[in-house]
Amino acid sequence: MDAFEDRFGLHEFLLARGWELDKYSEPDDAGYPTTAEDGWHYPASFAGTAVHDIDDVTPKSLSCRIDYDDELTLIVRAAGNWKGCDEHRVVEHTFPADNLDELHLDDLATLLNTLETQARAADVRVHIDCLFFGACGEYW
Repeated sequence: MDAFEDRFGLHEFLLARGWELDKYSEPDDAGYPTTAEDGWHYPASFAGTAVHDIDDVTPKSLSCRIDYDDELTLIVRAAGNWKGCDEHRVVEHTFPADNLDELHLDDLATLLNTLETQARAADVRVHIDCLFFGACGEYW
């Protein structure tokens, strides 16, 4: 099975958990990703609160994408800020693989169980306060 075919399995796995393709993705008629650049996000992040997206300002939802640059890598980014304290900052988790059939879905599911719970419980206001006012007691 090649990496592109495996993307469909990853897509189905994430959708079954409540994830969606990113808003900039253009899925095919069946709803599958059409390009290698497509990624996924977890809309239940921040208790599903809708927030206008402003680069480097709006806290980011839990997300997942495949990186094809140097080697095939699945990147999962925890919900959070690009800048801020350690508790509220985006943290990347990577799963390197020569192709996606080497990805152990049990390992990914274990990580997502933790990150999805944290993302749902995260308060967007606390993240914004951390970014702008250092509400966590850390200034940068």
